[in-house]
Amino acid sequence: DSRREGASNMNRHIEQDCVRWEEDDGKLLFSITETLSGDTVTLSLSGTLSSVVAPAFEDELMAAACVRSRIAVDFSGLQVISSGGLKALLTVQRLLDQRPGSMLKLCAMSSAVHATFAEIGFDELFEIES
Repeated sequence: DSRREGASNMNRHIEQDCVRWEEDDGKLLFSITETLSGDTVTLSLSGTLSSVVAPAFEDELMAAACVRSRIAVDFSGLQVISSGGLKALLTVQRLLDQRPGSMLKLCAMSSAVHATFAEIGFDELFEIES
């Protein structure tokens, strides 16, 4: 599956367990790779979670929350997170907080991404594992 998204020159590609957003020239903007293990889904992020791709990221997070009660987000490949990406995480955290036994865990953040969370107090709102 390959389709255009948004007003910018961005294409979305879906291949098995990976969704990629690329510019028209093929340059990777952002990707999410999904891995299932028991009742946990792990979403591994790569690239830049900009405001342009944040709505699609939120859609992917919400879809994961619909099928699994436990979500782990691996930030090891993420360089930058925008306010839109932070909002998406907060929206899903609030949804999962209403469900007993649910969890959203954020893992393997770079110091730069962790600093973004800490600057606005989000490091207190999320379970963050180094």
